[in-house]
Amino acid sequence: MKLDLGQKLAARDKYLRKKYGLTLEQYTQMLVYQNYCCALCEKLPKRGQSLRVDHEHKRKGHPEDTGRVRGLLCLFCNWKRVGRNRAEHAYIYDNMAAYLSSDFDGRKL
Repeated sequence: MKLDLGQKLAARDKYLRKKYGLTLEQYTQMLVYQNYCCALCEKLPKRGQSLRVDHEHKRKGHPEDTGRVRGLLCLFCNWKRVGRNRAEHAYIYDNMAAYLSSDFDGRKL
């Protein structure tokens, strides 16, 4: 059985709420705020891909970990740059430092 657009959007909203505490409307507002580009490399995602929600992970015993939503990243930046701390260009290091130290929470747009 194929899902219609309304069912897909409802499923996406449910997933975002459960995983990140973020509504589909807030995700869309973040997309607009970021000009539909990755928060780090500032490039549009590849065709057919969506930007990933980057968030602070909550660790047991670490009350300072809020689970805040930092921004939306392309697959490469989410895995290679933030997840593994690799970058080829100096400007991305500056973007990454500002991005990771920001107290921005996309749920509060």
